[in-house]
Amino acid sequence: MLCILLVVFGRVVMVFTPLALAKVVEIFEDGTKTSPWPYLLAYVALRFLQGTGGIAALRDVSNYPSAFVLKLLICRSLASLDPCHAVL
Repeated sequence: MLCILLVVFGRVVMVFTPLALAKVVEIFEDGTKTSPWPYLLAYVALRFLQGTGGIAALRDVSNYPSAFVLKLLICRSLASLDPCHAVL
């Protein structure tokens, strides 16, 4: 379920990123008194989410608990191995 939500969130980010950039460009072209900072920060945040530190990192983190539980189960079942005890 989390994977589906992350995919939908990724699509929403992909739609809003060019819209935020268009708003920033529009503000600079028109020379209005509107501050570009909120739109510029939104664009930077959306670009961060598109990169490897954003949604991709969330997808990777969602896999960590299951990997940790698997490692814990293996270590407990093979309690006599010293390298496994050093990891935990």
